[in-house]
Amino acid sequence: MSAPAIRHAATWWLWMATQLLVLALFTAQIQFSSRFPPPIEDSAAAAVLAVQVTLVILLNTALLPDYRAAVAAGAGGVVVLLTAELLAGQRAGEAFWPLLLLFAWLLALVKRISPKIQALLAVLTLAGPALLWAAAEAGTSGRSFALWAFSPPVGAITTSLHFPSHLTAFALPLTLILGKFLQNQGLRISLRHRPAAG
Repeated sequence: MSAPAIRHAATWWLWMATQLLVLALFTAQIQFSSRFPPPIEDSAAAAVLAVQVTLVILLNTALLPDYRAAVAAGAGGVVVLLTAELLAGQRAGEAFWPLLLLFAWLLALVKRISPKIQALLAVLTLAGPALLWAAAEAGTSGRSFALWAFSPPVGAITTSLHFPSHLTAFALPLTLILGKFLQNQGLRISLRHRPAAG
């Protein structure tokens, strides 16, 4: 087995093990603080999806080098997320939006993205949960539009918990997908109009 294949396999196992650990913690009903997360039996799906989105962003190049890898990551992620949604007692219709958000992020980040975008997403990803936790500890709802729209993990949580504006969580991944599409179209046009050598 080649070094890239070993690296991808190790990353995939890390991806799965982290999700399963989070699911196990929530199944065991471990409360992380007096107010966070509320209530614990309804938060498993939100936590799993938030962790999935976080891992997709932070492990981007190792986890999603190509579309086959994205399918493998998605297959494992769907099983864990559906299990979490079952534990939370969510209906089939409620399970649709979290699954769609997971696949939106997988599609947005498959193959390499710009290092600057990667760094920005990492900052937004790591800062969001800290702000949400601070809002929960302060006794506020934390339903800030900025958190919904620009923090991928918080957007994942709001999508799972069905806050009224959860669709804003799709803004970032859809923007990245559109940017990739336009970039590919521009590349195809430039190659088509490149003068032949000689």
